[in-house]
Amino acid sequence: MPMLGTDFKVTREAILDAYSEDDLRITLREMMDVKFDNVVKPGSLTTRVFDLLEWAEQHGREAELIRATAATRPRNTKLQEVYAQYGLAVPVELMRAGAVGTAGQTGFEKTVRDHIPFADISLWREKIAAIEGRVCQITFRGAAQGTGFLVGPQVVLTNYHVMEAVLTGQRPAAEVECVFDFKKLADGSTSRTPVALHVTDWNVDFSQYTAGEKAGNPDQGVPTTDELDYALVRLADPVGAKPWATNPGGGAANRGWVSLPAAPPDLTSPMGLIIAQHPNGWPMKLGIDTTAINKAVQPPLWLNANGTRVRYATNTEGGSSGSPVFDLNWHLIALHHYGDPAQGHPAEWNQGVPIGLIRDRLARLNKAAALGG
Repeated sequence: MPMLGTDFKVTREAILDAYSEDDLRITLREMMDVKFDNVVKPGSLTTRVFDLLEWAEQHGREAELIRATAATRPRNTKLQEVYAQYGLAVPVELMRAGAVGTAGQTGFEKTVRDHIPFADISLWREKIAAIEGRVCQITFRGAAQGTGFLVGPQVVLTNYHVMEAVLTGQRPAAEVECVFDFKKLADGSTSRTPVALHVTDWNVDFSQYTAGEKAGNPDQGVPTTDELDYALVRLADPVGAKPWATNPGGGAANRGWVSLPAAPPDLTSPMGLIIAQHPNGWPMKLGIDTTAINKAVQPPLWLNANGTRVRYATNTEGGSSGSPVFDLNWHLIALHHYGDPAQGHPAEWNQGVPIGLIRDRLARLNKAAALGG
């Protein structure tokens, strides 16, 4: 319903009370699939929230906006009052201790961790099924070396250190296979779809790790934007553009690939992460941690000094190097590459390379054309 002038002012003040600009941008994208900068012009946050409310009213999305902002700030009294004022809560009457109450009053279901989104089951299922066909195990003569994933019809992204022996000429490229669909089936068997590297044009680009990382001392110096520990390799067959025979959703849809985002993904704290991987040479596994990034802990699980590395708590094992790191909505965040080399105490972190830096370097070297859209 259109907002009256008084309601408009109250709603604007409630959103300003509850959100920073960065948090509001994240909420709009994750809860409404709206890019803040696409619907309001630059200016102060006060002005931008005013413009956002006018945009929502003009497009009939004011109730959706109030619902989204209230849902992600359940402890903000002002927003919850606006939410109740607009009658957006489901009016389910409940009997408690002889009195009538409404679902939504104190004592009933609450959001406990604001940073964890509600997942639409059907969309989440579709996304995880798609990812399943795009992640591969990388082997040398059948021996597991690491993980990789399609980022274009015919190219796989993994770590430089996974492919180092081939890139330095110690092993021939003909020994390498990217094994897709390596997973355990319901009957206990496993499936495999091995794909070789291109015979002559397999090496698209690579970027080495740091000397400190090689020596087991990753905090020795700060990596440059040319020390990103990745390898982009071309396959013999454009499997991403071909039907995926083992698609768990049925049918013969193309396998597809994981798109490298054109803009660097936003990292927030706290934040959940998922890693699709082949740890210990096993069939594909998921590592999930709902508070993987958290700069409030010690040591911080966060970006390093120049943003070339990000640390998180999601579990990995040997063989997980080169895995894609996603947020809880399956947006690609990073390339996993390293684990805490702790001696004498439990590991405290894993580490990845922010995916935007890899995209930027490929663009700078005029090699981004190999990527899919």
